[in-house]
Amino acid sequence: SDALLHVLRTFRDGYLKSRSSGRRLIAEYYRIAPGIVVAVERRSDKDEIWRRVTTGFLVPAMRAVRAGRFALAYSLYSSMVYSLERFARRDYGVLLDRYTERQLRFD
Repeated sequence: SDALLHVLRTFRDGYLKSRSSGRRLIAEYYRIAPGIVVAVERRSDKDEIWRRVTTGFLVPAMRAVRAGRFALAYSLYSSMVYSLERFARRDYGVLLDRYTERQLRFD
């Protein structure tokens, strides 16, 4: 939803960007995100995967941000990034690497 995205973008642009570990996590996410999206979208259970990402990571992270529990939100966000990376590498490792190389070349 728009409210979910707004809260998480504000968290990213404030809390995460103000910390070196947060900046590294953001960079890693943007580096691997295109390959993750392709990997998920190729699966027949993609709707279930996106639902799990939303209910398991994004909504709890939004609630943590709203409660001022930024360390918890960071933990959820980083768990999401690395969980999705492991998933995409397991099923589509070469594809993920190819997208990473392409993104780095054109940035």
